[in-house]
Amino acid sequence: MKQTRCIKFVIVAYILCTQVNLYSQDIHSQSKNDTTWWYPIYSSGMNFLEQNDFQSAKNEFSKILEKDDEVAYGHYALGLVYDSLENGGTTAEKYLLEAIDLDPEFIEAYYYLGFYYEKMTREDITHGQDSRRKFKAVTQIDPHFVDGWLQWARVTERFFWPPHSEPAEILAQGLKINPQSKKLYLAFIQSVFWHSEEDQGIPTLRFMMKTFPSEPKYPTDLAKIFYNLERYPECSSMIDSIESNYSGY
Repeated sequence: MKQTRCIKFVIVAYILCTQVNLYSQDIHSQSKNDTTWWYPIYSSGMNFLEQNDFQSAKNEFSKILEKDDEVAYGHYALGLVYDSLENGGTTAEKYLLEAIDLDPEFIEAYYYLGFYYEKMTREDITHGQDSRRKFKAVTQIDPHFVDGWLQWARVTERFFWPPHSEPAEILAQGLKINPQSKKLYLAFIQSVFWHSEEDQGIPTLRFMMKTFPSEPKYPTDLAKIFYNLERYPECSSMIDSIESNYSGY
């Protein structure tokens, strides 16, 4: 009886699930002081870059380093240009790494290098490790930048599983810091279900239930986990709690 009840509940819950783009690649922009002497040049170069006018962008960004070769954003911007001009290649890597040398917390440079090294795995698969390290570094510099956690988990899943549990572990870490992130939560719960790592999902779901006691999706997903693990009494108990505490169920 409890098993049948759980089956009906889980089917309805799956139907109600929505899909979103989990792995957006929005660049996290640090605040730049627009009163600095180089900012108008940088902004002009970025406009050329957005128009795919790479030579003009290169000329603009080069003006920054000609005046002061210790401006990290100048190196970063030239790294973007050369990545487009050379479709990879070592020149882009050189400039991006120089930007990090000048500013060890230059989050945009780490983030871009994560994608750069992922692309370069076409020539050397070991760059997958470089990509993962750069995305991990992004989360260490700014733990509240959600896309850093998403990209770290994604690259780990692409190049380094099994074990299947590692991407979910990364996403669980991110959720502890950013429990309000819908993208992180959906990536986490999908990783848990896709790789049959339901046991691993239980502590995080209990954390989410405690953090957001008025949100029914967390106990709903926990009920699905108990069902998949054939822990039917716990599944049924969770359904009782949902029906008692949340309207519309």
